Amino acid sequence: MMPGQGMHLNFYIEIIYSIIVTLFIFLIYFKTRNMYKLTEHKGIKYFSYTFLFFGIAHLFRFLFRIFFRYFFDIPKHLMFNRMPHLFGGWVFVYTSVMAGLFLLYSVMYKKIKLKETTIILLINVIAIITTLLDMWIKNPFVHVGIITTIFGATIIVSLTKKSKKRHPFFIAYISIFLIWLLNLISIEIPKFMFELRVGIYVMSLVLYFVILQRIFKKRKK
Repeated sequence: MMPGQGMHLNFYIEIIYSIIVTLFIFLIYFKTRNMYKLTEHKGIKYFSYTFLFFGIAHLFRFLFRIFFRYFFDIPKHLMFNRMPHLFGGWVFVYTSVMAGLFLLYSVMYKKIKLKETTIILLINVIAIITTLLDMWIKNPFVHVGIITTIFGATIIVSLTKKSKKRHPFFIAYISIFLIWLLNLISIEIPKFMFELRVGIYVMSLVLYFVILQRIFKKRKK
């Protein structure tokens, strides 16, 4: 395969993956929102917000990492060349932290005796501070460590709940955590190992499908 052909193939795979994942995420969001309307269960409401922000994160990933990268030929020495990529990265950090915090809040909202508006304000403040730290320190381990800790805390809280039955979205929490780890790995994979990245994309799609399937089952119940 010629180098140019390989680049075009990678580009098309990135586009297809981004579109499918974004559709999966927003489908999960709308299904969980419908579940909330039927049950008025606050945990489901905050769980749905997780996928709303995941969806926004993937949209910006598509727009700034792929669209600007492949459709705009801007000289590398110009600062503007890096701005779309940087801005897309900041949006990704903000939305990822928002998604993680809403996921954590969905399993412990009953224990926190604060108004919903106060909680949402705090979540936004934490997400903004994390994004500013990422902009200032310029070290990915800052937001990676914070988001990984949030997801890990969500799994621990759901495991330690005093209930005879396992949390209904426990499998979804595990799947989200695995997707997050897979995405981190895919970002660090060199360009010449694109086949491995494709394998990670396929695994991520399978995990999103598992979440969607679990939500369909819960909705029927």
